Amino acid sequence: MDSETWEELLQHGGMVSFMNESKGFQGSLKDSAEDFVVNEIDLDGNVIKLEEDETGSRFDYSGCSYLRVLRADTQTSSGPEAVKKAEVEEECAGERTSVLLEQIEESLFKAELKDLISEEAIKQVETYAQTLEGDDKVDDVKSKGVMIDIPDAEAFLRRHLPDVSAAPEISAQVTKLFRSACHHAMKTRWPWIKTTTVDGKFIKAEKDAIFDEISELLVKDDLEKLQLFAVTTRRMNQKKCQEGVDAASSFVLIGQNADRACRTKIHQCISRCLPFFRSTTETKRSAGEEGGASAIRVERKEMKHIKSSELNKKNERRGTRPQKFKIEDGGYWYTAFVLRKEHVEHLEAISRLADALQVPPSYFSYHGTKDKVGITTQLFAVRGVKGERLAGISNKISRIRIGKISTSSYAQPLSLGHLLGNRFQIRIREISAKREVVEGAVGELGRSGFFNYFGSQRVGRYSADHLMPHRVGASMMRGDFETALKTLLYGQGDNKEKCRQAIDFYYETKNISKALKMLPRGSRVQEIVLKALQRNGHEAHLEAIKALPHGIRSLHLQSYQSFVFNCMVSLRMRKFGRQAVEGDLVWSSERMADRKRRLELLSECADGSGKRRKLDGGSFVGQEEDEDGVVESKNHAEGTDTAENKRIKTLTKEDIASGSYGIQDVILPLPGRSVIYPDNEMKEEYRKLLAQDDVDFQDPTAKLGPFASQCPGGYRQVVEYIKSWDLLLSFNLPKSCYATSAIREMMKECV
Repeated sequence: MDSETWEELLQHGGMVSFMNESKGFQGSLKDSAEDFVVNEIDLDGNVIKLEEDETGSRFDYSGCSYLRVLRADTQTSSGPEAVKKAEVEEECAGERTSVLLEQIEESLFKAELKDLISEEAIKQVETYAQTLEGDDKVDDVKSKGVMIDIPDAEAFLRRHLPDVSAAPEISAQVTKLFRSACHHAMKTRWPWIKTTTVDGKFIKAEKDAIFDEISELLVKDDLEKLQLFAVTTRRMNQKKCQEGVDAASSFVLIGQNADRACRTKIHQCISRCLPFFRSTTETKRSAGEEGGASAIRVERKEMKHIKSSELNKKNERRGTRPQKFKIEDGGYWYTAFVLRKEHVEHLEAISRLADALQVPPSYFSYHGTKDKVGITTQLFAVRGVKGERLAGISNKISRIRIGKISTSSYAQPLSLGHLLGNRFQIRIREISAKREVVEGAVGELGRSGFFNYFGSQRVGRYSADHLMPHRVGASMMRGDFETALKTLLYGQGDNKEKCRQAIDFYYETKNISKALKMLPRGSRVQEIVLKALQRNGHEAHLEAIKALPHGIRSLHLQSYQSFVFNCMVSLRMRKFGRQAVEGDLVWSSERMADRKRRLELLSECADGSGKRRKLDGGSFVGQEEDEDGVVESKNHAEGTDTAENKRIKTLTKEDIASGSYGIQDVILPLPGRSVIYPDNEMKEEYRKLLAQDDVDFQDPTAKLGPFASQCPGGYRQVVEYIKSWDLLLSFNLPKSCYATSAIREMMKECV
């Protein structure tokens, strides 16, 4: 592919073609939230709405075909008595396991370091620690740290708890507790050393970044005094620390020449970075010095390990631990509700709900993600939360309202993609063209449709330094994690100027602690990545990407697939125009009939009244499509011989001659290992475009990054049509279609 075409595709996110040749016009879109209103349309044809007076209201969803009501009399086939007996036995077994784990946990965290790791390992770390003490500069050899083996937890139990045998089902928990105890004991003895688990078999000990942060606040003499004090108080139990040591060595005074502002920073640093120490300011009277300056008294505090069982009980009392809500068949129960948000990003809305209800964000399910800009209304479900609790927060979260809370509980969550479409109400302001131009563009859009591009919300807007989300995905695909990480750090966030300053500072100084302080509020991605680099080292690029939530990683990978799809739509238009050609891919007749039924149902929702409408035979459920309208090629370990690929037809000369197929039937693949490509020139276009990023899905022997296996690929319509609309720009679109792509077609400019 020539460089000019490649740069053009990059600048426009792959969107460089138009379906019709009508004259465009200029206007302003999304000036306010009311200019862009989105309402979800469920599988039964209901337009999901929430009026002002419906906040906190209850609603009966029993007529919905996609929600299975949880009956109060649900029983297993064994009968009520057998169920009750099994529950009692399970509860007793669980109690015995809990007591056993508590006993093991208490023994582990009371043990001394020599009982947990070998003497040889202690000597290794001790030698390394001595190279750090009193030396501000650490060369490359020292910065690499040392690796020690993690002993067998069972061996510890045999020596110290011979009467306790860890059952096989809790061996993993015991191993995890043992590793935690090793880390706890090592950090207690060597406060300046950071410990991390490597491959579950080793512990890596290396210089902690907090050493640099504290050294910047203290003069050399004070730093040496604090280090010496840390060396002489290396045990977790305060009383043991002071055996044979005079009272004067139980604390140390530092910062005697520091002003009040500096002392405040020292207190904050010790509190944040040295959890085994406490600091207080001593005045001249408490220090016993007439006329002396105030100083900071640092002493070791007794660190009590909080048992996990005690922490769970505490959280349960505070309401932060979810109660038991499993149903008898092993599943969970869910409460459905309608959420209306205004100018709030989708994941941010979920985070606010989770905080208000004190549950993890993963407890929420929904049919599809919605834009940040505008007013969006959609159906949600939450696991294990009663309707009364939802009603209690229905109007207490900024720019979020909750209502139509289900009166019954349901036996399954909502699934991504299980919706019919979305209804859009869009206002374009400051239109520069004459009325007849606008009406002509609107009419042509209704007749010819629009190219089904993924919008800029997915692929990102162009930047001269190529910091778009799909560039992150491309680097992840080919396994170039250093480039992916750098693009991610610079390209994320609303306040990009301040983010850039913080990231520039990190790359120049490698001082993560200061870079984190420089980040503006809301820089969640940068914070996660920098903290992961702080834990694992500056070269741990893959570990830093893995630290990101799965949803964020997936969005960047999907952004790259979407960018490739957009490019292929544009290149196909230039090669073949607006008609089907030999070698194009289309759905089988059965799949096309299903699609036609869904679009007919969507067209019936013309007025957006929210009334239920059903086709004969029930509603159509396109369960094979995800929220992007992409039919994913699953079971990708099987190669291209998948059930989805068997539902695809490659057009022949006879098919084209029959006139039965047009551009409206053509589909194109999103790249992946498990898709088939058009049997015409487009196959080579895919290869050339992917080669720009050193990605090759067509060659099974090509080496790709570990994340490429998460992208089997899929298929998407090339052209879509607006369903039931009016001149006020209120219209319905199938799920996954971007309203901005339709507006782009009409205005002939990027929006």
